[in-house]
Formats: sequence, C-alpha cells, structure tokens
Amino acid sequence: MRPPIVRVLGKSGSGKTRLMVALVRELKQRGYRVAAIKHCPHGHQLDQQGKDSARMLDTGADAVMAASPGQVTLVRRVPRERGLPDLVADLGEGYDIVLAEGFHDEPVPTVMVIAADGEGRSLANGELVATVGEEGADFGFGRASDLASLLESRFLDGA
Repeated sequence: MRPPIVRVLGKSGSGKTRLMVALVRELKQRGYRVAAIKHCPHGHQLDQQGKDSARMLDTGADAVMAASPGQVTLVRRVPRERGLPDLVADLGEGYDIVLAEGFHDEPVPTVMVIAADGEGRSLANGELVATVGEEGADFGFGRASDLASLLESRFLDGA
C-alpha cells in the first residue's frame, strides 16, 4: 500500500526545508516511519567530486550504490524526470508517510509556506492542507507539533 504523500511548497528561501526538518523530527518522535523527497529541478550532487562513487558516475555508470553500516545511497541515471508517484514507488514499502519538498505540478495534499513578504499563497494544484508562515498563516514555524498533529489526524490514523 502506498503511503500518503504531503508536499511542502513555497518560494525559495521561505522556510520549506526548515519546516520539513521540524515535521520529520516531530513525526519520528511519535513513532512514524517517515520518508522525505526533495525536488531539485536544477540538478544535484550527492557525492564529492573526485571520490569513488562520483568517479564511477563520471565514467558512465548507469547506477552507483554506496553502502555502509546503517546507510545506503543509490544514484541512478534516468532518461527523463520522474514524477512523484514513481519516486515514492522507488522508495519501496515500510513508510507511514512521505513528505515531499517541491513538486509543484503534482496533485497531492499540500502545506504551503508563506514567505515573509506574503508571497506563496497560490497553488498549481492539489488540496491545501495548511499554510505556515509568520503572519496570516494557519501555523507559525514554532508550531510544527500542531501541524504534525493535523497531518497525523488527516493522514496517519491507524498507521
């Protein structure tokens, strides 16, 4: 069964990652298995240039996995950008909820982070679950526990 997906949207610098970190921490403290996915539309690099796994990617490997005690990282080349449902399927089973930062075009429940200047209230699509920000929002940044309770009641009852 696919876990519920809740995305966090907002303009750059609005506090999306700050909120994601607080929500992951709070939901983990409550005993949930949480996966987080960050959309990086301008590319990303997980390994340091010159290190072994980066060198393997640079020479054309289609996938490189680094494994150590307690952690596995997989970097796989794909022919096109993958949508959020495909990425969640790639995660496999074992998660109660997936928090996704970004993914503006995906029609999933959304927490919108309102920037200090009030920008960020528009949604491309998806159900608006709550807004987070300094003024005029449903929740302030210091109320991650309350927002986690809302997510728990809406998406995790019985998980």
